[in-house]
Amino acid sequence: MRTMSIPPFPDRAEIVEIESFTNARLAGEFQLSEQGSALAVYMFHPASEVARASFGSTLRSTADPLRLNLKGMRRIQYQWLRVADVFYLYYDMALGGHQSRRGGATISKAVHLAAKNTKSLGTSEPTFWSAWRAYKDVAPLVTAVILIWANTRIVFADEYVAAFRTHDDTEPIQPDQLTPFHMILLMPDLVLAVGRSFEKFELTKINSRPDAGLDPETLWRIPDDVNVAPVPPPSREIRPSDKVILNERRAGNRGKPNRPRAGQLIPKPL
Repeated sequence: MRTMSIPPFPDRAEIVEIESFTNARLAGEFQLSEQGSALAVYMFHPASEVARASFGSTLRSTADPLRLNLKGMRRIQYQWLRVADVFYLYYDMALGGHQSRRGGATISKAVHLAAKNTKSLGTSEPTFWSAWRAYKDVAPLVTAVILIWANTRIVFADEYVAAFRTHDDTEPIQPDQLTPFHMILLMPDLVLAVGRSFEKFELTKINSRPDAGLDPETLWRIPDDVNVAPVPPPSREIRPSDKVILNERRAGNRGKPNRPRAGQLIPKPL
């Protein structure tokens, strides 16, 4: 079992009204918190202690953390979108009791459904699997931050994000220019609150299948004493079209290329 090293908030965070909380954070003066910087290093580099140390040192030493844009950060956040798609669909299936006759909710089914529902280039099942393998150990937090990011771009009411204005001549930023990384630094308590709800769901469900969810031994867990009350994510229903896709799905190969069996005829191209 692995627990992230994130210091507790001095006052217990109990977030009730998301919209007013979001508006206050983005319109107020920004200061990098210990919780935000610690959370960011685990989310960007869950598999490498060396990379976490380097990223954390850079983040804490930069004069304008919200504008940090190191090589690879954009690509990682793009991968987070795929991870969030998978984990949230898996969560929806598990809560709704879907596919109970076929082993229940699994990551394999969520990957298949996410790929089928995504029409853009570069979103095949292997692409989803690659992102999942890289960030599955922080999947509850990744899903939380993507939800908060999407919601913030809708509910924030001001013309620009005042939190970015560290001095008078700073270039203002519009709400549609916000990134998931900004959510981690601006609202680490909300990210942890929603992530805690996803984590609690994952650790209390019962399913013996190896692909039924996250590995409890490698999952990066939120500290019990971080002093944040859970915030439940929005509930969603699996669409009828999604049920059709799942029912038509055959046992998956989990992102591995299909290989012909011995004696199997390989069709020639026309």
